Amino acid sequence: MGNSLTRYKDFDTVDEILGKWFDKPHDLMDDCKNKDIVPSRWEEAPNGYKAVCRTVGIRPEDVNVVLKNDYVQVSGKSVVDAHDYSVSCNLPIGLKMRDRIESIDYRAQDGITIIYLNVKKGFKKGIDIRRI
Repeated sequence: MGNSLTRYKDFDTVDEILGKWFDKPHDLMDDCKNKDIVPSRWEEAPNGYKAVCRTVGIRPEDVNVVLKNDYVQVSGKSVVDAHDYSVSCNLPIGLKMRDRIESIDYRAQDGITIIYLNVKKGFKKGIDIRRI
């Protein structure tokens, strides 16, 4: 590696140098209901239900939402500053709920993707999925 960090001969790797100069973050605080270990949550919405899912580092146009048999899959990948950022998360839904879905709308903004499950009492064979 040909940068200025390699002139420090007491260290074997650049990672060791950075590890000595920079410590891990501390006093981390956030005020969001989604945490890294549980990156989504469901709540009621006027036309059914909505899921709020963390998609940090993914451009809104790179977020994909797909309805599978018994879950909604949220995924995406973006390259920022020569680093890959990717997200993939399956949000389980019961088959009885799936049968009530009329359409799915979603939008991504500021590292959060909001997915609206629009449900009706009647049954519909096809389910529309639209970016909003």
